[in-house]
Amino acid sequence: MPKLIALLLSLSCTAISFANEPVEIVKPAEVKWTLLFNGQNLDGWKVPKFGGDGEVVVEDKKLIINAGNPITGITLENKDKKLPQINYEIVAEAARLEGGDFFYCLTFPVKDSFCSLVLGGWGGTVTGLSSINSYDASENETTGVMTFESNKFYKVTLRVMDNRIQALVDDDIIVNVDTTDKKISTRIEVDDCKPLGLSTYNTKAGIKSFKYRLLTEKEMTNFKTKHPVTD
Repeated sequence: MPKLIALLLSLSCTAISFANEPVEIVKPAEVKWTLLFNGQNLDGWKVPKFGGDGEVVVEDKKLIINAGNPITGITLENKDKKLPQINYEIVAEAARLEGGDFFYCLTFPVKDSFCSLVLGGWGGTVTGLSSINSYDASENETTGVMTFESNKFYKVTLRVMDNRIQALVDDDIIVNVDTTDKKISTRIEVDDCKPLGLSTYNTKAGIKSFKYRLLTEKEMTNFKTKHPVTD
């Protein structure tokens, strides 16, 4: 019995010794985001002339795109900001403030071409990519329907990967398309938003927390596994 007590006391002291040692906390690799909108002004952006444009302003750290007749938009102008063409992610928060059509049309680069992610088009509910094989967001395999509440900000995530484009609204996947051997393009109406831009149609929108980052190989593998092919 004395030997058992001595052994228990020894183990207890060892445990206390380990407990008092500093614990190394392993932090995940820092995600490096690049802000596309600074929340203060339109530095780095220009307002293309579509004809019948609404005003684009900054209010309360939000980018406000007022309704045009029919289109209002902005285009990235900063020549020093090199945009990735593949393997990147763009995240924004967007809300339809007034109107009943698309409040978020993000035009973005895809390799040597461009495409647009549309939210709330064709009367207010259609989502999808414009265009795939010359078919726009209302008539290709990415076409979806979603009801958007006015004055509610939605987190919109776009991922452009090698031979795949994904989009999420909050945590819901709305686009997950294999782009292998498919023609990717934009509708002529938003060509002035290239290489990267936002536009609305007869609708006032608010945008905040607009940023992008590069994706790692591990992330892209995980995304493809987590979000299986739906096309």
